[in-house]
Formats: sequence, C-alpha cells, structure tokens
Amino acid sequence: MMNCTVKVMAQYFENYSDTKTPYWKPKGGQEFEIVMNSDVIMYSDDLKTHLTEMVAAQSSEYMKYEYIEHDVQFKKPIILDGGELEKLINKEFAA
Repeated sequence: MMNCTVKVMAQYFENYSDTKTPYWKPKGGQEFEIVMNSDVIMYSDDLKTHLTEMVAAQSSEYMKYEYIEHDVQFKKPIILDGGELEKLINKEFAA
C-alpha cells in the first residue's frame, strides 16, 4: 500500500449580505489536501464529482468553496532554493 496526496484547489467566497439573499464575493483561492491510499484513488471514475462534493461541504452561510481543479501527487515535492529564484529575479533589474 502506498499513500498519495490529493491537492484540491477551490475558489473561496464570502457572503457580504445581511439579508436572506446571499451576495457572494470571491476572495481568493483555498487549497485542500487529502492523504489516502493510492490504490483506492486510481479506481475512481468520478473523482472530480467526489472532490466537488467534499469541498462544498466545507461551506457555511458566511463562506463557501467551489471546486476548481485537483492534482494527485504520488511523490513528495522537490523543494527549490528561494535564494536562487531571488537571484534570477534580481538579474531582471540589473541590466
């Protein structure tokens, strides 16, 4: 058995209404993470629907989440050096 990580990206909304009619305003993204058995996830024919339902279930009358996309990761991320990226960006301004 091997675990994988499912990363789900969702749109986060806040309700700006003080009435019974909601006024949802997008406020940015929210990432969700699920660690599970990779064998189980490979057999799902409807993973997007399941993840959409799970994300929506985190909503309330004050905030809501809408599924955007997901990625199944079977390996840990490779961490790159932030200092190296900063050097490359600074080169943009050195010319």
